[in-house]
Amino acid sequence: MTTQIQVVPYRDGWDVIHEGARYADSHHADREVAVMAGTVLARGEGATLVTYDRAGRECGRVDYATRAVGALA
Repeated sequence: MTTQIQVVPYRDGWDVIHEGARYADSHHADREVAVMAGTVLARGEGATLVTYDRAGRECGRVDYATRAVGALA
C-alpha cells in the first residue's frame, strides 16, 4: 500500500500530514503553499498526495508512486 500525504484544513491554515500521523509535517497559511509542500514531500517519498477542501471533502489525488521519475505533474 502506498503512503498517503494529506493536505488538510487545520485551525487558521492548512497542514501537510502523513495519513494516520499524530503531528503534521508542516503548517501553512495558504492552501496553495501547503499543496506545493505536500507535492515535494510526496514526490520524494513516492507517495500519494491527497488534498481536501475546508468542508473535509477530497478534492484531489495524485499518485507519485506510479509517475515516472522526472515527469512533470
